[in-house]
Amino acid sequence: HQKLLLLGGVVIVIFSVANAFCTTYNSFVAIRAFTGVGGGILMPNAVATLTIMVPPGKARNFTLATFAASPPVGAGIGAL
Repeated sequence: HQKLLLLGGVVIVIFSVANAFCTTYNSFVAIRAFTGVGGGILMPNAVATLTIMVPPGKARNFTLATFAASPPVGAGIGAL
């Protein structure tokens, strides 16, 4: 899981940087789609890594709840 987690992060970084050099709308959309593929690789492996590293119980529940709550909290803070 850790290697795929790293691979997903690398894919996101590479294609996010490539987005800066897009000259047409179609190339931007295509590169952005590949960025999403990186996210698709990263997210399930991040959850798997968390569940492997944290033993069952309250600590795992809190960790997964914090992980799940971070996108909406980040969106709310980013909107401010």
